[in-house]
Amino acid sequence: MLSVAHKPVLLKEVLSALSIQPGGRYVDCTLGGGGHCHGHYPGQRTRRAITGNDADPEAIRAAAINLSRYTDSVLLVNDNFVNIDTICHHYDFIPFTDFVRPRTVFDAAS
Repeated sequence: MLSVAHKPVLLKEVLSALSIQPGGRYVDCTLGGGGHCHGHYPGQRTRRAITGNDADPEAIRAAAINLSRYTDSVLLVNDNFVNIDTICHHYDFIPFTDFVRPRTVFDAAS
């Protein structure tokens, strides 16, 4: 299978900060090559578990390749994270459990 090299920044730290739980739904606001999503998947195989977006169309293409085995669970959106509220409403991805955005992990419940 074709793969696009991508090493996510602070993978262990980001995944430990997220409240990952079975059946959880997560938003990755800066998808990049999909590394954080891929790291999240060992315990998650639920339908539409992650919505990942990135403003860079090349990042979306790379993530599509890297996350191809999770096509039933991941929605990839080519848009800017500042539009995440509109994106989540449009794709009926509310409520969600947690999300990752540039430089910080926020708890969606707070």
